[in-house]
Amino acid sequence: MRRLTVVYILMVAIKIVANDTIPFNLTGEERLIKLNEYAARYLQQNPPLAREYAIKARDLASALNSLEELCNSLNFLGLTYYYQGDYEEAISIFQQAIKSALRTGSKAQVANLFHKIGMAYLQQANYSKAIFYYQQAVKVYEQLDQLDNLARSNYQLGVVYYLAKDYTLAVEVLEQSIQQFIQIDDKRGRAKATTQLGMAYEALGNYKKALLLYQDAFQIHKNFNNQNNMAYLLNHIGMVYFKLKLYSEALSSINQALSLCEDDYWELRATLYTNLGRIYFVLEKLKEAETEFNHALSLIDSVSSNQVKADLYQGLYDLYLNMNDSKKALEFYRMFVETTRAEKLSSAVMKVPQTEPSTNLGQGFWIAFALSVFLNILFSILLIRAKVISSRLKELLQEHNILHD
Repeated sequence: MRRLTVVYILMVAIKIVANDTIPFNLTGEERLIKLNEYAARYLQQNPPLAREYAIKARDLASALNSLEELCNSLNFLGLTYYYQGDYEEAISIFQQAIKSALRTGSKAQVANLFHKIGMAYLQQANYSKAIFYYQQAVKVYEQLDQLDNLARSNYQLGVVYYLAKDYTLAVEVLEQSIQQFIQIDDKRGRAKATTQLGMAYEALGNYKKALLLYQDAFQIHKNFNNQNNMAYLLNHIGMVYFKLKLYSEALSSINQALSLCEDDYWELRATLYTNLGRIYFVLEKLKEAETEFNHALSLIDSVSSNQVKADLYQGLYDLYLNMNDSKKALEFYRMFVETTRAEKLSSAVMKVPQTEPSTNLGQGFWIAFALSVFLNILFSILLIRAKVISSRLKELLQEHNILHD
């Protein structure tokens, strides 16, 4: 049996080598093109192997003075580093590729590389440089009148402005992106940009405008029958209703989202249950709030997002503090602090509970409250000193669908 296994492995290895081996009779430009084809083939599934082919292609292109293929090989080489998270090296190589693209006169390639450098800086949370390179890509795509690439770059530029908290500029750029998506009849792109525009208006406090945009995006997504996307938007719609104090509409939207959300979409389901708990908490229906929070808690081991976990633990802290259960309140406060400290989330201080505490409070509550305030201040000082790094950014990028392009 062992011998058969070894033979099978050898056969598979021989097949792979045979598929990847460039025929010896291919020389010069043909061999160079084939090397770049192999580099492109393995970019995402095997970046180190793709890198080997890209380096060989780069060296051969330099020897042959083939500027176009040199640009291609440098592009693929930069992407191998990008996919492995070495963004500094990726940026350096993309910048070399730009020099080759400029020598060939390929403005489209230059714009594409500007776009990629912008994405690499975005991964590093270097918003100012990301904005600069996205802006350069937009300028070139405008000159080339490439509406599809222009719409895509404007959308991502809008996302960067949003993450940088420059919501006014985010609105301006995203509105342009939506018009461009409409012109090229890209409904999915339009829905994505419309959702992001709604988030920008929500951040600006214009909840009614945000609600209209979310509803518009929801109607577009209905054409594709993607239930998770529809549930995601219904959650946004529900929380805007919540901010407008339209609690009945908020509950209806989020319950509808739960009915659409697939069972294995743990992050969204946990978020929906947490938001239901928050709404019931505001309505002072504490038992109902506890039930929904516990639904979310039952999913927490399957959730990777620390933001989702932190929101749930904060909700449970607020709840048990209000129910005079100091032991549970402090337990979930500790879990909140550990989650935010471990991942260095951007907000180190607990949010204010959504309702005023009941006036019918016992002595145990005030002891727990005083202790929690002391711990809150202590941990807040420690957390504010912590360096805010990229784990939360990763979650945001996933939410905005721009981890890579």
